[in-house]
Amino acid sequence: MKRIDGFVRPCAATWSSSTGPCEVKELIAAADSGLYWCELGGQTSSTVNITVTGGAVILQSPVFPVMEGDAVTLSCREKKTSNLTADFYKDGSFMEKSSTGNLTLQSVSRSDEGLYSCSISGVAASPQSRLTVRAAQSPPLSPPPQLSLLLGIGVSVFCVALVLLVGLLRCRRRQTDPPTHPPPSQSLSSLHTGDDENLSMMVYQTVNLRTA
Repeated sequence: MKRIDGFVRPCAATWSSSTGPCEVKELIAAADSGLYWCELGGQTSSTVNITVTGGAVILQSPVFPVMEGDAVTLSCREKKTSNLTADFYKDGSFMEKSSTGNLTLQSVSRSDEGLYSCSISGVAASPQSRLTVRAAQSPPLSPPPQLSLLLGIGVSVFCVALVLLVGLLRCRRRQTDPPTHPPPSQSLSSLHTGDDENLSMMVYQTVNLRTA
């Protein structure tokens, strides 16, 4: 899909849902300059701003944002001849002259964002192209291997010490608790003595009844 002058339309008259690339032939500056993107399954890709110029000089630059720290090469090209000496500009201010028509920005940062253009002496100047730089995503920090090993050993020692401490407390508790004994029961001798007394009492009562 593309958006030109506020109107959204297919990339080309013969291209709407094809899985192949979007090819627009015989570009016209007024009709083909604009934002281009693709749609699939309800999702939309990032937009690409394509400028079609009728001039003889163009500046080749990344159409997508670049990451901080990357190297970016800008190339100034003339339709008929390449590798001509070119002057490069950023935001309208002169940067430097290149005898090969190429300018390489080493380890770009957010300060390198802006509008770039070039000109070839005796030919023409290119339209401006925007360069966007995104902050690099730092990887998640992970503890060093030695620290992880020390943490593992510390946790193991703590667990062992905790188990030993619980066992020691249980042993001391058993030693300090008073021993519990079952209630004393009557001895056999006392039982026998009581039985003899009962028997004597029964004999005495029987004799008294007979004499009476």
